Amino acid sequence: MQTVHLSKEDLISAFDKLAKDKGHSEGIKKALYDEFVRQKGGTPDGIQINDQEIYGDSNHKITSNHGGMAYANISAPIITPTSVPKVEEVVGGQQVASNKSRLSAVSSVKIDVELVTSETVTFSTTNTLGGKIGGKFKGVNLEFSYSLAITSSSADTVTNLSNISNNISVNLDPFSESNVIAYVTRTSTDAKFVIPIRITSGLIWGNYPSPHQGHYFWGISLQNALLNLFGTAECNIEGTLKSSLSAAGRIDITSKRLPGYEDFHSMDEKS
Repeated sequence: MQTVHLSKEDLISAFDKLAKDKGHSEGIKKALYDEFVRQKGGTPDGIQINDQEIYGDSNHKITSNHGGMAYANISAPIITPTSVPKVEEVVGGQQVASNKSRLSAVSSVKIDVELVTSETVTFSTTNTLGGKIGGKFKGVNLEFSYSLAITSSSADTVTNLSNISNNISVNLDPFSESNVIAYVTRTSTDAKFVIPIRITSGLIWGNYPSPHQGHYFWGISLQNALLNLFGTAECNIEGTLKSSLSAAGRIDITSKRLPGYEDFHSMDEKS
């Protein structure tokens, strides 16, 4: 797909060719197409979106007798991430180890623990930019509605199975018990984005069946119309990129005394 830039001089040259056609719509289209062919050797082929501009040509009519073309510069998106507090969840339950031995020595208990980690990232957004401009320009009523919808979604899921530790050593006093709990921490992040768009030039045109002030064809500058109606030729597309992330968390080890602990240690002290 190619993009053709028509300067003011190009448009004037194209419109000059319309005089013999008395503003007939086919004559307008032919003159514009001839100007495209003269510049690039090809006809316009629709709307192109890239990192520099959005471009539309008269091939996309508003009505059978109305159309337009416009150029808009797109700046780099501004993305602002905001973090959501972490949420911890228990995965795989808990492992319990007990030492009910009457041995005076401390026992070392080894426990096998497997913590499964998974990572899921998704991005999705649907946004619509829209509006309407209209008014009476040089005695001609002209209204133009526009909308731009951006919809995209993708999902990528990666799951990793891993052992945090095959052998967790827990030192337990006699008549003690230990709980080993595996946690996973989930963190969510929302990224707000803004895409600034600035209309640099453009034309909304109307081709009427009867002449007005001696002319069939009337056009208004899109940039000037926006400036006159809204005071600016700039707008923003705003939205939210939502992502969720799950990652490995931590392992907690807590111990408690079992019945008989005090009696055992009391006897141990006496001995």
